[in-house]
Amino acid sequence: MMIKKIFVNEFGFDYINKIDSRKVEEIKNSMIKNGYKGQPIVYCNNGLLTGSHRLAAARMIEDFEILTLDLTSEVNEYCENNDCCYTDIAFDEIDTMTAEEIVEYLTKGSE
Repeated sequence: MMIKKIFVNEFGFDYINKIDSRKVEEIKNSMIKNGYKGQPIVYCNNGLLTGSHRLAAARMIEDFEILTLDLTSEVNEYCENNDCCYTDIAFDEIDTMTAEEIVEYLTKGSE
């Protein structure tokens, strides 16, 4: 699992869920004050898995760096082994998970 730091303007994915503007504003203010703290924005080749609010907040700050985690291989293996596709993943279940828990969820579901 390799977490990568990139500038938010280099990250081209859309949000996975509806954005709460108040939550985004709170996160943005925290990011301005404290920098990027917390979990990486988790994605695969098909789109985001988690991090819509963090991504929306970071996009409001010029030249801001975010932490990202690409789980393309884990998602593809999960989908292949469970005869499903990206849109079938229970995003509401993984929304509050850490990056490590998401990897565990995907790999256990692939066994």
